[in-house]
Amino acid sequence: MDRQLQDECARQLRSQRDEWSRRLGAIEADRRRANGGLPADFEDQVTQRENDETLDALDERGHHVLAAIDAALARIEAGSFGECRHRGV
Repeated sequence: MDRQLQDECARQLRSQRDEWSRRLGAIEADRRRANGGLPADFEDQVTQRENDETLDALDERGHHVLAAIDAALARIEAGSFGECRHRGV
């Protein structure tokens, strides 16, 4: 892979990493209830707790995506980006 293409891939990966980091920050703020505690209404509390499960899943997914982005950036830095990672394929 030529250097110009690697640089463009790295730029796009960094942009995606910034976006995912922003999203994960927002998820963490929601999980900490940065905008206030649980609502006073019990039904609203139940809904909020159900939303917590979704936030947990999104947080986990986001961290997996960030790990994959970091691994791709490391391969670019090492000069092995674009090569097959599985021998015999």
